Amino acid sequence: MMTDSYEVEKLVGMIGEKRKYLAKLTNDFQKRKLQEEILFLEKQVLPILRRETTLLYSDITNYVEGKIADAVDADCNALLMFIPLGDITEKCVIGVINPKTQRIGQSNIDSMEISVDSMGVEGREVEVINMEV
Repeated sequence: MMTDSYEVEKLVGMIGEKRKYLAKLTNDFQKRKLQEEILFLEKQVLPILRRETTLLYSDITNYVEGKIADAVDADCNALLMFIPLGDITEKCVIGVINPKTQRIGQSNIDSMEISVDSMGVEGREVEVINMEV
């Protein structure tokens, strides 16, 4: 289970407020400066804050670290893993990120398509949401 900290929730709220204000601006210079600030907060500050304050329970962290070590030992270059982020007994929604035709580091991934063909939790269908890289 993953829980955002108060600081992360507060920053996400501030970014949302800035986005609303951005929609109201008419001055191009002000818009550009505010867009730069929003991007800085989203791409630079928020990931650091999440990494330092988000609570990802230790059992999951230990499991993931162990599987990453296993993949490295097996000489893998990547790892595909399903990680439940909370209770999936009521409803299960899986986010899928397809890096197809995306640049990662110095290389382009041009032939990977990740999908969930068929999965059920206690007889219920699982909803799949495609997410951006």
